[in-house]
Amino acid sequence: MRRKIHRSSHNSSPVVRRVFRPALGRLEARVLLSGSPTYYTVNLTSDTGASSGTDATTGDPSGDLLWAVTQADNQGQPGYAPANAAGSVINFDPTVFTTAQTITLSSTLVVSESDGPQEIQGPGASLVTITGNNSVGVFQVDGGVTASIAGVTISGGTASSGAGVDNNGTLPLSNSVISSNTATGSGGGLVNLGTATLSGCTFATDSASGGGGIENDGALTVSTSSFTGNTARVSGGGGISNFGTVTLTGSSFSNNQTSDNGGGGGFQNDYGLGSITGAKDRQRRASKRQPAHDPPRRNGLRRRRKERLMATACSRGVPTAMHVPAALL
Repeated sequence: MRRKIHRSSHNSSPVVRRVFRPALGRLEARVLLSGSPTYYTVNLTSDTGASSGTDATTGDPSGDLLWAVTQADNQGQPGYAPANAAGSVINFDPTVFTTAQTITLSSTLVVSESDGPQEIQGPGASLVTITGNNSVGVFQVDGGVTASIAGVTISGGTASSGAGVDNNGTLPLSNSVISSNTATGSGGGLVNLGTATLSGCTFATDSASGGGGIENDGALTVSTSSFTGNTARVSGGGGISNFGTVTLTGSSFSNNQTSDNGGGGGFQNDYGLGSITGAKDRQRRASKRQPAHDPPRRNGLRRRRKERLMATACSRGVPTAMHVPAALL
């Protein structure tokens, strides 16, 4: 069950910092904030909404990730920081996250900040794992919200759809690992109903009824990302299932699979529009030693998949404008 938990501490009120805070890192798929956002620092790995006062390293108001997201979501409300059109930035204390840490959630982190963009700047996917503990979804981005997430691992989410990330707003997601999330419906790693821009991400061992890695029903742009070992249990698109508009560039697919009822182990297009350039198909056909009772694995974007992709779309009267390069055939 997804619910917002609003907790605040009166021990340390967040303040708006008017100091230039340079940050090094790749700029792809990140929100570029103008003005001076409100800063929060995560220096606890709990999930209780606890505040820890002021972070000794950054000098920012600090607490656990639930506390930081709640503070950012409620900017402009009584007891919270003033509304800020420049939004908020949530970073992680480098002295706490110098070694790998895990944040285990008991409820989905709902990003609902409406006065400006919210940017979650993780320390690196190898240094923090945010897990739903196979009980809850990990992130939900509400409609009308811009949220940027970078440098984290999102894992162990369980939900009806979008177990890793359920995006209804605008989501730049970069340099992150989205793995081992399970949706009973669609989009194990990500379901996109808004606008999502992905760069440098890895989707691995996510599963759903359809769209094991991603189900896209909005506008999706993916670059320099990989999809490995994702599964669509009932319908198509082990890696990506597309019902919206997709642009896929310089990405790779390997060992994704669907059921006997689905198609496109790597990528399945249904009613959607888009383009694919410079992608690599490393799918493998099922082994001859596969037991007879196992459903065949329909992987990849090989020629017969291309023909099925085009034929399926045309038979439904929808032009795809889909280009499949020779490297995928």
